[in-house]
Amino acid sequence: MFNSRKEVLMKIKKYLLLGMIIMAVLFKYSDKKVDDDILKKVEYKKIEINNVADLYEKRDEEGLYVFSNEELDLRKLPADERKDAFVQLLLPAINVVHEEIKNDKEIIKKLEKKSELSEEEKKYCENIFSRYKVKYGNWQELESKMIIYPTSLILTQGALESAWGTSRFFREGNNIFGIWSTNPNEPRIAAKGVRENGFVPHLKKYDTIKDSVEDIVLTISRNDAYKKVREMINNEKSAHEIAYGLIKYSEEGEEYIKKIRTTMDKNGFLKYDLN
Repeated sequence: MFNSRKEVLMKIKKYLLLGMIIMAVLFKYSDKKVDDDILKKVEYKKIEINNVADLYEKRDEEGLYVFSNEELDLRKLPADERKDAFVQLLLPAINVVHEEIKNDKEIIKKLEKKSELSEEEKKYCENIFSRYKVKYGNWQELESKMIIYPTSLILTQGALESAWGTSRFFREGNNIFGIWSTNPNEPRIAAKGVRENGFVPHLKKYDTIKDSVEDIVLTISRNDAYKKVREMINNEKSAHEIAYGLIKYSEEGEEYIKKIRTTMDKNGFLKYDLN
């Protein structure tokens, strides 16, 4: 009987140990699942296009998408068709970039409230604080920089800077917004001509239109020159008002602001900010 009782106790200990192991595994899996849910990414499709007609196919059920293989020469199109094709080319990329920022903002709100972050969450935070050039832990400043730059302004600046998608920098490097390159180690395109001091200016080269849109939004989001732009966006000002904050974007200054407002109105771009 003594041996029988001892055997029972041994079995109980084994079952308890097994139960603890199972609970630990389940807890670890559950915790990982929560992390994955918080750090979810925006899913989108890449749709290859080969001609202008591909831009106008109905894609109501496609969800988010961006165009790839954007080797279209818009110079061959009549002015009105070229403008419309340019807009159709950019809008999907703008939508995806906006959704990614909204998603990041939701993630930040959740992580800010957590008392302890997982290693994966810490890495995410380090990357996003660095990306927006904010000191780690300054959640308020980070959130103020994570702006949704108006679609109307992205379209307008893109149209002006790339001549509606006909510029050499757009055709050769998807550079829509005339973003300069100061890093000789990044992909870039040399501008024609040499400055008096022998300096050859370069513009950035992007793999995709989405990359170009993402970069202009990030530039406006973190550069001190556009602090006024961010303040007006956070105060829900109209795109017309926000445009004035771009006075340092171009050497043209006030004249550039006038061009932005005129182009925005003439082409009805404000309607894209209502979505």
